Amino acid sequence: MTGFQARKVPTFEAQWLAKEEARSPQRFEWTIPIYELTWDIVERHLRKLFPGESFQNEQISDFWIIQAPRPETQQDKDEITKLREKNRPPPQPRPESPE
Repeated sequence: MTGFQARKVPTFEAQWLAKEEARSPQRFEWTIPIYELTWDIVERHLRKLFPGESFQNEQISDFWIIQAPRPETQQDKDEITKLREKNRPPPQPRPESPE
């Protein structure tokens, strides 16, 4: 006598959730201080990191809030700091005081 094994069939809800996850890949929030970084600079950098991705210009307080395809690393933060330093306006000469 052969026995039948019960097949595990996922519920409709589990099937729907799996399809939704496959359709919209997981995103990770990056918080980038705005200080001396325009959106154009940030977006250009993100497009180099993630070709083919699109990003929304979301600003909360003094931060750009980004939804990226992977978590932000220390190397990412260091590159953004370099961008900030590279795009910093030159110091303005101080006016000479009359003496």
